[in-house]
Amino acid sequence: MKEQEQLHDMWKMFVFEGKLHPDMESMIQSSWMRSKENHVDPFQTIGKEKLSEKEIQQKLRKKKGLIDTAQPLMKTLYHYIKGTGFLVTLSDEEGYLLIVIGDEDERMAAEKINFVVGANWSEEVMGTNAIGTAIKDKLPTQIMSYQHFSVINQSWSCSASPIFNRAGKMFGVLNVSGLSENMHPHTLGMVVSNAKAIENQLMVEEMTLQWKSHKIATKTITEQVDLIFDDIIGENPFFLQSITDAKLVAKTDSTVLIMGESGTGKDLFAQAIHNESARRDFPFIAINCGAIPKELLASELFGYVDGAFTGARRGGCAGKFELAHEGTVFLDEIAEMSLAMQVLLLRVLQNKTVTRIGGAKEIPVNVRIIAATNKNLQQEVSNGRFREDLFFRLNVMPIQIPSLRYRKDDIPILVHYFVAKLGEKLQKDIPNIPDDVMDFLCKYDWQGNVRELQNVLEYAMVKANARVISAELFPAYMNIQRNEEQMDFPPIPRKDIIQKQAIEDSIDKYDGNFSRAAKYLGISRSTLYRKMKRYHIQ
Repeated sequence: MKEQEQLHDMWKMFVFEGKLHPDMESMIQSSWMRSKENHVDPFQTIGKEKLSEKEIQQKLRKKKGLIDTAQPLMKTLYHYIKGTGFLVTLSDEEGYLLIVIGDEDERMAAEKINFVVGANWSEEVMGTNAIGTAIKDKLPTQIMSYQHFSVINQSWSCSASPIFNRAGKMFGVLNVSGLSENMHPHTLGMVVSNAKAIENQLMVEEMTLQWKSHKIATKTITEQVDLIFDDIIGENPFFLQSITDAKLVAKTDSTVLIMGESGTGKDLFAQAIHNESARRDFPFIAINCGAIPKELLASELFGYVDGAFTGARRGGCAGKFELAHEGTVFLDEIAEMSLAMQVLLLRVLQNKTVTRIGGAKEIPVNVRIIAATNKNLQQEVSNGRFREDLFFRLNVMPIQIPSLRYRKDDIPILVHYFVAKLGEKLQKDIPNIPDDVMDFLCKYDWQGNVRELQNVLEYAMVKANARVISAELFPAYMNIQRNEEQMDFPPIPRKDIIQKQAIEDSIDKYDGNFSRAAKYLGISRSTLYRKMKRYHIQ
């Protein structure tokens, strides 16, 4: 509460006296100055600029590609924070809201301030806010309570990350907003991770569109990143053995099954195998079997003929196997494929042909299949969720990538690599990593593996005001996990961390009055007691 009062005092000093407090973050200071120069009203209580219904529909049509790609990932993100008082939003590069997903109470609160589809939340219109300031700075941004320039936003705290296309042009902004008392520092890392996932999916779809415009029968060089094994970082003996196995596989044309936890780099291995194989000059097409609805996956992989279903493109459409002719198809999250789809994939492996949905003609395809999974496929076979014959077809050349917690000797190498790489992107020079920070990173469990390491380093570097990274700059959940390891009760899932903090904050807010705290949270007193017992709140 004291920190909030200090922020409020800093805001009043600037608004009423025109003075910037030296302790205010430089990024906020710059944004406040821009807001003042743009004559933004710091006392506005409702969003003032909103498109007409006709303009909204035009905007949604213009951004259909971004919306179609982002929406499934946004729904997945919301699934994990549902019921915790947050909104997940998508805006375009100008700050106009395209999608707003969230709990009913929060959506109603947002509607009261005109934070709805079609509203303009740019910095020029609304002053300092996560969406608008992320657009101006082209960086992931978290704005808390009184850091907002206008009072309309000061009861909220928001975390936003820009979304860029392959050319490096900003395409939109992903944002998570919630009431200030519910926000946590690690929220920004979660948003950055999902923005990256949207960028990756956009890249895959853009590459696919490029290939649809070419005659696949002719030899055409792909425009993907030319990643090879020398670009994969690591010196751990078990990890190096995985690379050695993959290099041997690359020289063959055999089907490959890459196994490893999420974030270990299975996609990097797949690209390197393709780029060091005889198929390197032909398409590499990746598809995430878990990110596409089951009813649409067949048409994505095998294509469809004219009139195959309502909404089918006139003239039909080639599937990924046709588009990848002579190249490689990378099937990520293969364990998420339905049993019906597994039968169709088995036919492709056996017959080397595909039949478009709604058609009868068998089309010859010459592709190499690389599959990847973070699950134990043998266990999935035993449980009846994966076909045994398909497993044996895919498991010709298995490659196991070790988790980061089993190759912790690689963490210092990866940290220095990512810090240098992110330094160029963020235009920040971090010359050294303090020993206590490196020790902190080496002791962490890394459930999200290398991807999580990269994301939290970017999070810390965004927050760093000086040329030094400290342990305090990393997401709060990393410290929570460390504390939980010393306790005698099971770790709390990250979704519950937010709920626990909300309960503790409400009890503190009402000085231990449980009845008022429960009412504030919108739950009964008995429910509050039950949750306090569950979260070990005294």
